[in-house]
Amino acid sequence: FLLPLLQRGEISLERLYSVRDEADVDRKIEAARAIQSAEELEKQATDSKTLIQMKNFTFSYAGQESAVQPFKLRIDSIEIQQGKKYGFFGPTGSGKSTLLKLLTGELRDGKGELLIHGVNAAALNKKVFHELFTQVPQECRHFGMTIRENIEMVESNAGDRGQKLNFEEAVRVSCLEPDLDKLSDGLDTLLGEHGINLSGGQKQRLAILRALICRAELLVMDDFISAVDHSTEVKIIDELYKHTEGRSMLMISHRVSALRGCDEIFLMDEGRIVDRGAHDDLMLKNESYRSICEYQEKSDVLSNYGVSP
Repeated sequence: FLLPLLQRGEISLERLYSVRDEADVDRKIEAARAIQSAEELEKQATDSKTLIQMKNFTFSYAGQESAVQPFKLRIDSIEIQQGKKYGFFGPTGSGKSTLLKLLTGELRDGKGELLIHGVNAAALNKKVFHELFTQVPQECRHFGMTIRENIEMVESNAGDRGQKLNFEEAVRVSCLEPDLDKLSDGLDTLLGEHGINLSGGQKQRLAILRALICRAELLVMDDFISAVDHSTEVKIIDELYKHTEGRSMLMISHRVSALRGCDEIFLMDEGRIVDRGAHDDLMLKNESYRSICEYQEKSDVLSNYGVSP
């Protein structure tokens, strides 16, 4: 009994030491960056209207050299302007989430030019970088505490620049109010690990609520309505555009209806932006986009009558 226990403990310690050493290296790298606060970024910013600019940028995941079809992201040029909404649309594996992770600093290993307010992103400390954004990720995880404490924790760690919604508006946009009324203790309901006692749709809507009440310059939403039913999806999209007018947003969705109101939609395939434009422009010039949109619209009509497409 003791020998296997000691062996498992030894392996676990090796993993723990590896994580600790990597964290020490990461702290040294971040401490060496030129910009360590939002105030320093504001002083050095050369472009207040362009939030993010990416040019001639490439990225590939480590360890893919032996893969049959290794993934590589190649972006010629992209600009994210203040106060505008941008959508990213394309098949699974086309690079949408990878691009968003690079734009928001979650991945920082790419090659090329990435500017934040005209400042080289490599000069920004990780904390300064992350405070610019508030996100709804694909995998919505919540802490094993009450809903109220989850919300308060997110608010306390947010930056102090940018825009946010008040709590009542955020609840309305996320369509979470009916669920809060049904829960035993409302906002004081204790969640299990990673919110295990919530359904997939409830987790996603709570993540939307948490993101909306955080002050940030850019709201990032990655496949944010994948776990909700069609009627709830329509309500969330309508309320979202209504309450975030003039706010900068990046959105990924496999639903054309979620991106219809964006100022610009980027169509992606195999790690490249293959087309771009507003919804109406893409409907006219891109046959693939138009056919997907028409199919989804027919599917929505049929689903309203309880018929599978």
